[in-house]
Amino acid sequence: MEQDIRAFLDGLAAFGQQLETSGRLLLLPSRLMQLGIIAVLILLAQLTRLLLAGRIHDRIRELEGRSKAQLRVLVMLQRRVALIAFCLFCWLTVFLMRDVMGLFPSRSYMIAIAGTIAAAWLAIGITTRFIANPFMRRIVNWGAWIFVTLHFTGLLEETAQLLDSLSIEIQDFRLSLLNVIQAVAITGVLLFLARVLSNAGARNLRGNKDISPSMGELLSKLLQAFLYVSAVFLGLRAVGFDPTG
Repeated sequence: MEQDIRAFLDGLAAFGQQLETSGRLLLLPSRLMQLGIIAVLILLAQLTRLLLAGRIHDRIRELEGRSKAQLRVLVMLQRRVALIAFCLFCWLTVFLMRDVMGLFPSRSYMIAIAGTIAAAWLAIGITTRFIANPFMRRIVNWGAWIFVTLHFTGLLEETAQLLDSLSIEIQDFRLSLLNVIQAVAITGVLLFLARVLSNAGARNLRGNKDISPSMGELLSKLLQAFLYVSAVFLGLRAVGFDPTG
């Protein structure tokens, strides 16, 4: 128990030290200037949303002959006009500062990081729309957003050490908060893949004329149960927990 507390305090100290270092770097004049530019780009992105979002929405409503899937994609992009505009503004600013003005990359480093994080958030938001379950989609969204933000800001390793220090031990088994988060993430991805495979298998079984409708429904339910149980089992095994004992 004492070792766990010491490990947690060490991890917390390392995380705090990294935050302090990052905070000091933000106070440099060049970094403050970049923060100001990022704030201006956020305002420009919001202004772009106010000017274009309504027009794009009206244009989408006027479209004819489009499938529901295509309309959903267009609406999804319309709702993310501000984020798309912010990404474009960030990378345009980086291009102007580095290639046109000839400034050192360090003068636009934070703007590039902000553009990268925004692009990652946009990709995550678009990708997770394929997750049908709203609750699971929200969890994956937030988890992925936090992960990419910590990764690109350089805080991922310290955060992982801090989460790993929060643990309990039962005989030879050790379970940390990091293991729990990893298990949830991996299991969530596997459940999503299991859902895709089960839906595809169910469609094939129902469309098979050699199988009666009742038998096809039974087989599809068995396939679904097998895939979901396998997803949970593999997700737990991936973080070192053996459900079989």
